Amino acid sequence: MLEIKGLCKCYNGESILDNFEMQVGKGQIFGMIGANGTGKSTVIKILAGLINPDQGRILMDGAPFLSNVNTMKRMVGYIPDNFGIYENLTVKEYMEFFSASYGLRGLKGRDRWETLLEWVGMTEHKDDFLEHLSRGMKQRICLARVLIHDPQLILVDEPVAGMDPVTRSVVKEILKKLKEEEKIIVVSSHVLTEMTDLCTHIGIMDKGQMLIQGEQSEVFRRINMSNPLHIIVLEGQDQAVALLKRDASVQSISMEGGHIAIQFDGDEQDESNLLSTLIGYGIRIQAFYREPGSLESLFMEVTKERAGES
Repeated sequence: MLEIKGLCKCYNGESILDNFEMQVGKGQIFGMIGANGTGKSTVIKILAGLINPDQGRILMDGAPFLSNVNTMKRMVGYIPDNFGIYENLTVKEYMEFFSASYGLRGLKGRDRWETLLEWVGMTEHKDDFLEHLSRGMKQRICLARVLIHDPQLILVDEPVAGMDPVTRSVVKEILKKLKEEEKIIVVSSHVLTEMTDLCTHIGIMDKGQMLIQGEQSEVFRRINMSNPLHIIVLEGQDQAVALLKRDASVQSISMEGGHIAIQFDGDEQDESNLLSTLIGYGIRIQAFYREPGSLESLFMEVTKERAGES
């Protein structure tokens, strides 16, 4: 379990992180979501040991994480938004260099980097010079290099930025494979559509703070309860409207043909009771559902609420 408590960071007197809190468990892909400038990359760089926080605590399985830099860095695999490539090396030489940097030499090191090249679909290019590879291929080599020492914490900054479709698919599949290996994976991005498919857990950031976090389905459920409830009636629309007007949880009603949309403040049990009541009065219901949300609408809803509180 990775825990971040009360993390603060300022640059030139400007607060970037303000009492930031986050928890990520093993086997989770946690997506930090927020607009540019909300502090996502700062969190990633602190976890990677590149910058120090001004205050706060970071714990890994209950133990201080930043106290021993060498131990910490052996636990971390960091994939930056701009990858570093030594273009005068072949792919094989590049992977051998980083294997040796982590003490993996000889057959053990070769087995490791060959496995990783197979993972990223680059085995047939191992004798190619890096300068001759496409951007997507370089991104895949960078991913293989980051995993060479089998890190427990994987940090990914803007994982799909500028990626071609093949590389994007490869990265997603590898992150899901690492999840199955019980790694802790933290991803930061402002490309919300990609995060929905990739992450098991999400946290929405704004102005250096974590506004809401948790399992993706649970976070959506909590927010989507404010979305309209749609009822499509085949017969008995007038009676349905009359019944809805009596329900204290119904705040507003709009109609178009047999389609009724209501603002409903009740929970899932209240929805079930409402549906049972309508059916009990003989009203023929074709559809009864909450309007689905998206990560974009969720982000806008949460940040709008914060702006309103301010």
